Amino acid sequence: LLEAMYSMSLLSPMYVVSVKMFLKSMERAWKEIPNKIADAEKLDVFVEQLRVAMHLQVSAGLMPEHKLVWSLLLALQTTGPRKNLIATVEMQLLIVEPKYANLDQISAHVDLKDNSLHARSERAQAIEFGRLEERLAQFSWITPRLTQGIFHLQKNWDVFGEDRLVVIMSNDPQDWKALCTAPSPESEQIPYFEGRPTFTPYHRLVLMRFLRPDRFAAAVRQLVCQYLEPALRHPACMNIHEAYLKSDSQTPIIILTCKNMNAATLVQDVARSKVIKCQPVALGNNGQRELAQKMMLSGPGRGIWLLFENGHLDPTYLATIPRLMEKMEFSDEHFRLYITTIPAPNFPTNLLEISLRQYAEPAVGLKAKVIASLSWIGQDTLELTSASEWPILVYAMSFLHSWTLARSEFTGRSWCIQPEFHRNDLLQCIDAMKEIIQANESKNVSISTRPEIPWRTVQKIFNEIILGSAVLHSQDKAVIDTQIKRYISSRVYNSDFRYGLDFPGPAGNDLQTVVKTLLLQSVDESAEVFGLDSVVQIETEQARSDHLFVFLGTALSVSAETVSSEANKLLGHERHVVESAKHLLKELPDNLASLKAAIIEANTGSGEQVMKLFVISERRQMHNLLEMVRKDLLDLMQEFNDGLRLGADNHRIATALMLGRTPQRWQMVSFAMPSLGTWFDHVKQSHLHVSALEGAVRNCWESVTIGLCYNPAAFMRFHLFQVCLKHRWPHETVRLVLKLGAADASSDKSKEVVLTGLYLEGAGWDARANKLVSSISTAPKLVALPPARLIVEQLPPSTSWGDVHDNVVAFKMPLYQSRSARSGVAILDATLMTDLPPQILVLSGCALYCIDDTST
Repeated sequence: LLEAMYSMSLLSPMYVVSVKMFLKSMERAWKEIPNKIADAEKLDVFVEQLRVAMHLQVSAGLMPEHKLVWSLLLALQTTGPRKNLIATVEMQLLIVEPKYANLDQISAHVDLKDNSLHARSERAQAIEFGRLEERLAQFSWITPRLTQGIFHLQKNWDVFGEDRLVVIMSNDPQDWKALCTAPSPESEQIPYFEGRPTFTPYHRLVLMRFLRPDRFAAAVRQLVCQYLEPALRHPACMNIHEAYLKSDSQTPIIILTCKNMNAATLVQDVARSKVIKCQPVALGNNGQRELAQKMMLSGPGRGIWLLFENGHLDPTYLATIPRLMEKMEFSDEHFRLYITTIPAPNFPTNLLEISLRQYAEPAVGLKAKVIASLSWIGQDTLELTSASEWPILVYAMSFLHSWTLARSEFTGRSWCIQPEFHRNDLLQCIDAMKEIIQANESKNVSISTRPEIPWRTVQKIFNEIILGSAVLHSQDKAVIDTQIKRYISSRVYNSDFRYGLDFPGPAGNDLQTVVKTLLLQSVDESAEVFGLDSVVQIETEQARSDHLFVFLGTALSVSAETVSSEANKLLGHERHVVESAKHLLKELPDNLASLKAAIIEANTGSGEQVMKLFVISERRQMHNLLEMVRKDLLDLMQEFNDGLRLGADNHRIATALMLGRTPQRWQMVSFAMPSLGTWFDHVKQSHLHVSALEGAVRNCWESVTIGLCYNPAAFMRFHLFQVCLKHRWPHETVRLVLKLGAADASSDKSKEVVLTGLYLEGAGWDARANKLVSSISTAPKLVALPPARLIVEQLPPSTSWGDVHDNVVAFKMPLYQSRSARSGVAILDATLMTDLPPQILVLSGCALYCIDDTST
């Protein structure tokens, strides 16, 4: 399940995988298992309930074009013990576009005298493909693309291999021709293979993909129905009530919106039905952000629903919400936070990881759009007038509006110029018709009398003002005019009037009854219903299949244009990465032991042993780093050995190892050194340094290589704290001083420590601005400082920071812990003072600040 969820996250940044939310779903699924079930059966029940729960949760937040991808991944990757799981490699071969060539075709760009292993393999494959072309030349109905597909099938699937498929097609060519030319081949019997135990629904899908790629989307839908149980066959739609039940007060609900959908109204309607106050806040400016911040403080305790609209306009504020939710001391169980947004690449990931997602999708298909239109209208609209024909007119206008929207779902040939139809078009049609009906009622027309409607006037209003105003092309206007004259006329009153080919008419005046009748009715939604040619239907199916290939390629991290020869390159990279990982594991230092004993000893020591806290911190960070690196390398090698597709983190680590770079996640917790070799040598030296720190604490701090410390600034703080404890100095009366050169005989060893491994950043002088600037060169030059003494000095009682030196100017100078850390963060900005003009201190792009032998 996690593998399928991660694959979906590659399609859109809004589908971020959250292990925390996955664990919550696991706990909920386990609690929902009835107690009467035997212990031996609980695991199977738990797995099924978890799959259903995650299917409903994930699919409700997917865009319509991605729902079929999720269903396919769910069918092939999570079919459980009753089916063999389909490996990721097999799924990648499914979407690869085959591009093979015979020997004559490759001779133009391949040296036929090359005897390397790769060249001989390519020539052998070309010869084999040429023989297949000769054998299939006898069938006039086999196209070059079909030949490519047949060769790919025989090469990569055992059930079709060893020329078996070609032999079977040669024995029964008429049946195979009928299959390849059938309008719906996914529903036809497969010659020879049908009914054999080795031929699975997945093999049928593979066959359809290469024999009839234009019907691939339809074949996927059929496979989903065969592989998945009924509860998983259909994706979930947005349901505010279900989202409320499945979430809690600390789980935000993100609603992805699209054009022609007003999700805020739906949330407010559900809140009103539950007698819960809903407070909308439209984000987008500082004033609204302040209001949102106030409501986040007061709303949870009051148990209201907060509705933040247009969240994509203020991602900076949304990124702070997870921390606010964690610090929330009390929240009413009815409190919910809803956030509406359009899919945005910069949407905060930390918010997505703790949220439920819902997608306010438009209805797809004619029947679904009619149901959605009736849902917009509501029962109140059907009861606006007492005329008995009013529900029939409302139904006819809803069907007409849905028909115009559903026609746009076909390819670009459905309209000459794609018109923009909106929900308000239907509402305006209903308002115009209502005014006419109510005008008749005001004339005291009998209820039993059918209202007199000027149909030609109404048709003209609909055609030129409401619906027709969105149509620009003359042929499109003719289509709209024909449909308006059909459905906006007195013919809709006839009992034999037909909506489409087999679409049912209104069943009474009750909206729920009408919707229920539509749900139970199977209707024809082919291109003929919309007055389109059957070619448009084929082109639409082809476009849907092409889009599905692209989405699957993205989800499985492979391009649909990838050729099979790329597998050899990947294999070479894999070997290089595995060898690098093995070498690092072999050379990686052992974890530091006796961490717990060091903590106990430090806790029982006196104030003079406070530096042991720093040692414990260094040892802990070294221990965590070695554990993380070792675990990352072992996981990476395990995924390679199991043939699994690499996860996001392991993919980045593998790429870095292949390029000889240090993975970013390793640098973030250790040293900012991009070169892997430099970083690894530095870690080994730091390991030896940290191991020696405990012995130095037992004696005294004489010298510390600051460049090998994980947290140099923390060392300086602990050193100052230790000296202040020993001499009982208030912290506000001391300062840290860095002095270059050896210590004299009169210096107090207890107040200082020698630092090595400090690097000074280069500086330049801006004569026009009369100030120091960063180094003139693009890569700032770092100069190694000689050993320096870090001294804790006490200021005289009446001395302030500004009175330390007269006529001096203070400058800030960044100090680094490594020559390679040019892109890293400085240890600290040392405040250095001098009474000399800074111009004379700048030499060859570097500045050393010195006054004389006795001054800092």
